[in-house]
Amino acid sequence: MKKFWIPSLSISNALSVKIIESIQLMRKLFIDPFGSMRFVERHNARIYCFMNLKKYPHDHQLCHLILTSISYNNTGVMIRLKSATILRDENPRFQITVLPKRNFCISTFLPTEENVCLMITYELIRRLNYYMIRYYLLTFLAIMVSFVCFWIPVNMWPVRFALTVVPLLNLISQDIAINNEIKVGYTTLFHWWMMCLHLIIYFEIVEYALALSWAHFIMDKKNFTTSQQQTMDINYPRTVLIGYYFGNKDFFLLLLFFPMLIETNRFKIRISLRLNRLINFDYDKKEEWSCQTILDLSIESESYSDDTFNKKINDSRLPKLFIANALSARVVFALEPSKKLIIIDRKRFISLKRLRTTIRCDFNLKSFPVDTQFCPIIISSIDFDQSRLSFKAGLLRIIAESHPEFRLIPWSIQAIMNRNQIDDFWDPVFEEKYVIATIKMVRRAEFYVIRYYLPTFLLVLINFVGFWIPVNAWPARVTIMVIPLVDLISEDIAINNRIKVNHTTIMHVWMIAMQAFIYLSIIEYSLAIAWAHFVTDKANHRKIQGK
Repeated sequence: MKKFWIPSLSISNALSVKIIESIQLMRKLFIDPFGSMRFVERHNARIYCFMNLKKYPHDHQLCHLILTSISYNNTGVMIRLKSATILRDENPRFQITVLPKRNFCISTFLPTEENVCLMITYELIRRLNYYMIRYYLLTFLAIMVSFVCFWIPVNMWPVRFALTVVPLLNLISQDIAINNEIKVGYTTLFHWWMMCLHLIIYFEIVEYALALSWAHFIMDKKNFTTSQQQTMDINYPRTVLIGYYFGNKDFFLLLLFFPMLIETNRFKIRISLRLNRLINFDYDKKEEWSCQTILDLSIESESYSDDTFNKKINDSRLPKLFIANALSARVVFALEPSKKLIIIDRKRFISLKRLRTTIRCDFNLKSFPVDTQFCPIIISSIDFDQSRLSFKAGLLRIIAESHPEFRLIPWSIQAIMNRNQIDDFWDPVFEEKYVIATIKMVRRAEFYVIRYYLPTFLLVLINFVGFWIPVNAWPARVTIMVIPLVDLISEDIAINNRIKVNHTTIMHVWMIAMQAFIYLSIIEYSLAIAWAHFVTDKANHRKIQGK
């Protein structure tokens, strides 16, 4: 089989491809009487599929299988699609269908424009019945249970408290489960659904607090009127305090409100800490140099077979380049290794390699989630110094901007010749030369506004209603203090699990301010209860002395 010429095809958008081994490699070659050949191999491939989940879980996705030959152009090899079928649709989340044939490809996946290419498109339709049963129905039932609270009397606070806290905790757990499942950095349709359900629970808490406050107001006013009519001493002095009205027996109303004191605090952090993050980049590395051995080889290459030509190229003196800040890098093996050598003339050569790399990128998250990061890709050679090998900056482009949390922008590409321009960490040899390609990463802040800022702000607004609730209406005050505090703590834990840093960010300052406001409301309620008991005891003491 190795003696037959077989075009080297590859899947250009594949992360990895391997032949399935079932006792032996599953491959076969057919030759019919007319001279036509069919070569069969069974592969297991992992391919790129860029998904937009803004309509999740009502989304439809398009995934492409792109076959190309990096060694031949359109004049040497022609690829034609005969059939594309799905043998078995076993995906648990999507229903897969094949769209009509397309004989052209997306240019972003091609290292050179003249490569022959064929693209097969699959449509992935998400199975909605799972999400209807697993999430929509459960959350809707939780809201219906909570909606029963409007018909429960105000004085039955244990039932109201249970029917409010249990659905809210259920919604929080469902929200955490969804975020762990999709892990996106933007707002989806399901996030809006959960936000609406949270708002219904929060409005119910506000309604209960106002209803309880109004009930106590009417009851205390009625008791005050009754006690005033029964009092014989009309000239009994009344003690009037800010927000308090005391009669002969007891006060009837407490409406105490202190405006918030807002101060502008500026935080200056002098200690600079860095967080190491692993960022994956998939890009076309282009190398350009001159080599007399390859020049001689290119002149005589017409008499060589493909294997002999590739062997002589590997034996030639090609410059060995490496990525200085990479933790790991490998050539993507998509049916065949994705690399190619283009000989332009006797002085210029271009080597194309499609790499899958894990690059160290130092992030400074003090401004999270409104931060902007710069990640460099540092290319150098450890075998040659500046006198023997010259670099020049070429083209820097983003193949596909599909990062869920960042918007990727090609920022700069430059050749570094001065040692003072490079960090000592990346420079093992002083005479080396570097090419640095920098990518600007702008975080998508709209997701964090909807997911964190808006819910926490609504929680503080709900807690703010407590200042108008009477002191003796303690079930309402405890409800609108405990529930927002528990929700804020769960949101804080989710944020810490998301970024995992050991320094203070803007999000941490925001969460601390929200929790501090609730703690201050708890202190205010404690002082208000103490002051109310003090004034009541003092009034009762004067009444006893008057008798």
